[in-house]
Amino acid sequence: MITKLRKLYSKERGDVGVDLYLVPFGNLMTIMMIFFLILWAFSQSENRDTLQYEKVINAIQKSFGVKTEKREKEVEMAQEMSTEFKDKGLSKAVQVNVSARKIKMILRTPVLFSSGSSGLQPDIFPVLDEIIKYFADTKSFITVEGHTDNIPFSGSKYKSNYSLSAARAFEVVKYLIQKGVPPQRLSIVGYGEYEPMYSNETEEGRSLNRRIEISISRS
Repeated sequence: MITKLRKLYSKERGDVGVDLYLVPFGNLMTIMMIFFLILWAFSQSENRDTLQYEKVINAIQKSFGVKTEKREKEVEMAQEMSTEFKDKGLSKAVQVNVSARKIKMILRTPVLFSSGSSGLQPDIFPVLDEIIKYFADTKSFITVEGHTDNIPFSGSKYKSNYSLSAARAFEVVKYLIQKGVPPQRLSIVGYGEYEPMYSNETEEGRSLNRRIEISISRS
């Protein structure tokens, strides 16, 4: 590319002592640097709006001729879910995140289960019903992940955080199946304490790490 530009701009440059191809090439590099700095700033911001970030990415891809209709609909669905949870006062119970591969709903354990138990709390049923409403008719695969803090657990029924996290994920899956979600689209993962989102050094961090994540795979 550089060789072609040199030939194009060096044919009749006269006595100019500068390779003229460097001017447009330098402008191109500057634009690309600004572009990647914008993406980096989005990715590093702790309070970034992931839905807005996804919209920016879709707009860029669309300008290069990439088909983004399905992904745009997925973002719209995620935005609608987030807005509805907020309007119904459920934003503290469930958080909606969007990445390139999935739409993730994070549900905190205090509203899901009693301490050391895998039985679903009745207060969480309306939240799960709202979630199901959005993906029950889609063909996407759904993964339910169980997570705990790092406090050792050894109950009469569950011998470790691993088994407790898997059992909690299974209870959520059972509820989804009862509500009509096809079981062949569902999978369960128990991570125990090994995928923390926050530091386990504080009670607040441990509380936030005790969670269920429901992820919908994206096109």
